[in-house]
Amino acid sequence: SSSTGGAAFGNAATAGGTTTTALGNTATATANNATSVGSGATASGVQATAVGQGASAGGSQSTATGSTASAGGTESSAYGFNAQANFTQSTALGSSASTGANFATAAGATASAGGLQSSAYGYGSSAGGSNSTAVGAGATAGGSDATALGAGSTASGQGSIAIGDASSTGTNSIAIGTGASATGSIAVGNLAQASNGGAAFGDFSQASGVNSTAVGPNAKAFADNSTALGNGANVGPTFANSTAIGFGATANDSNQMMFGTVNTSYQAPGITSAQSVARQSGPLELVTTDAAGHLASDGGDTFRAIARAQAGIAIALAIEAPSLTQSERFGIRVGWGSFEGDAHAFGFSAMGVLCRDCFSQGDRIALDGGFGFGSSSFKTYNDDNVVAGRVGVQWTWR
Repeated sequence: SSSTGGAAFGNAATAGGTTTTALGNTATATANNATSVGSGATASGVQATAVGQGASAGGSQSTATGSTASAGGTESSAYGFNAQANFTQSTALGSSASTGANFATAAGATASAGGLQSSAYGYGSSAGGSNSTAVGAGATAGGSDATALGAGSTASGQGSIAIGDASSTGTNSIAIGTGASATGSIAVGNLAQASNGGAAFGDFSQASGVNSTAVGPNAKAFADNSTALGNGANVGPTFANSTAIGFGATANDSNQMMFGTVNTSYQAPGITSAQSVARQSGPLELVTTDAAGHLASDGGDTFRAIARAQAGIAIALAIEAPSLTQSERFGIRVGWGSFEGDAHAFGFSAMGVLCRDCFSQGDRIALDGGFGFGSSSFKTYNDDNVVAGRVGVQWTWR
């Protein structure tokens, strides 16, 4: 052993700096205040400490503890067999744990923190992106600012988050839940899957369409801009811009809103409120439906038909048949009719006797008819061109 201002103990041990200590076969402490303990241990940094066979502390104020452990960065620390902390203020804790950038921390056997200010905790965990964090056995945070929490979780996109054996790829993606997968999207739930900017919430939910959303167990939103809300709600891949809401609801066309199933009833208490009525504007229209439940508006056809019917009633009042006495053979009548104050009509009618004593003494057969013009308004709908007519035959006797 040899020493210069220090203490060296062991075969070929060397203490070369001021107040240095080298203890062990070929142990070396060459910088001021350095300490090396163990066969082949080396402390070459100022105030460095190396403990263990082949341990190396090369950075100033660094510490390496464990067989072949290495602390080469300034103020770095390596603890465990073959632990490697060779960057400034980095820490490696565990067998073969390693850091690959300044200020990184790796804790756990074979854990690796390769990104600037990254942290990896757990057996085989890896934090390769700057400011990334991986926690759990086999957890991987490969993107910058990424976070992976849970055994086997992977966050490979910038700013991505994976929690619970989940996988998130793409910038700012989030995957939470066992087997959850998000690609530039958000997926939350057991085996939830989301891609193309979509969001899936619920066990086995899927949102694969561009900007799609699936909420609920087994909800599926496969089309672009589609939304599926409820257990088992589904929007197929060819039905873009559609929405399915409710248990088992399934959209079957593009640009569609599907509510529930054939076993669903609907209630909207507020539809009859005074506030709802007050907020209506413009001409009123009625909602229509077909056998499949497709909703539409009649465009005001029902109210127009009511307006025409009112005008028809007014015309009927205006074209009443003339009344003939026993001796009269022909007569005409001009009339005016009104109904509910909204319908008005002008009419012309005529009546002529075809024969007297036709089949028996005193009987009579007469022909009568009339036509008229009317107008009406109903619920802001107007019809000013209603035309109606009638014809009839009378057989009277005494």
